[in-house]
Amino acid sequence: MSDIEKKYLIELLNKLKLAKNTLEYSYNICQEIGAKDLYSQEEADRFESLTSKFARLSYSIARAEKKGLIAEEFKFIEIAHEYIANEEDIINIYKYVLNNCKYLFDSVDKIEVYTKKFID
Repeated sequence: MSDIEKKYLIELLNKLKLAKNTLEYSYNICQEIGAKDLYSQEEADRFESLTSKFARLSYSIARAEKKGLIAEEFKFIEIAHEYIANEEDIINIYKYVLNNCKYLFDSVDKIEVYTKKFID
């Protein structure tokens, strides 16, 4: 691996770790709120933040895999970009994200271990 490729990989890893940290921050807040059938506006804002961060990290992992920067076994979880029809759909997405953040956290940890053998 060339020095330029190593530099790019290090930059990508740093971005993934930062995205993971910001997702963990929102995740911890939303864990305290918990899954509900009805959210206050403030709680919904917190979950919107969590969902956006979740989608961005998922997308970043997917892009890295498609570019061949990480192994294919690092599958990502995707939230479809679609218009939500009703409140029930939104609540289901919040629950889905809350239940699946741990897979993204694990993926970033595994990617870090995987990439270290190329950049050390």
